[in-house]
Amino acid sequence: MRVTKRLDHALRALVELARLDSGERLSVAGLSLRLSLPRRFLEQQITELSRKGLIECRRGPAGGCRLSRSADEINVADVALELEGTVLDRRSDMHDAVSLMWTEVADTLKGVMAAVTVADLAHIQDEIERREQHMYFI
Repeated sequence: MRVTKRLDHALRALVELARLDSGERLSVAGLSLRLSLPRRFLEQQITELSRKGLIECRRGPAGGCRLSRSADEINVADVALELEGTVLDRRSDMHDAVSLMWTEVADTLKGVMAAVTVADLAHIQDEIERREQHMYFI
């Protein structure tokens, strides 16, 4: 099983936007630098996230991107379903034991992903960065 770069980069962008102060916006170039992700590929993800209504973007000097709603209202399953159409790529046209097993796996995975919000991920990222700031090497 693989997580697509598309979904991974989109979630990383959403988490970074969730970490902004209220009313603040961030350009795609700024996101690209903060996340160390290719700008061109990130632009495609931002366009798709905007089209799906997860973020809003504005051009110009006061422009940039921000979440279209609260980070605690956006869960990982919603993002995966919006971008990929499913949480687990599998054949669903078969009626056999293996297909049934994959359906159960997908349902379980969707439940786990639905329990995690972008706000949860943003808080975890804040904590990771706080811990890393206190490391000193001699």
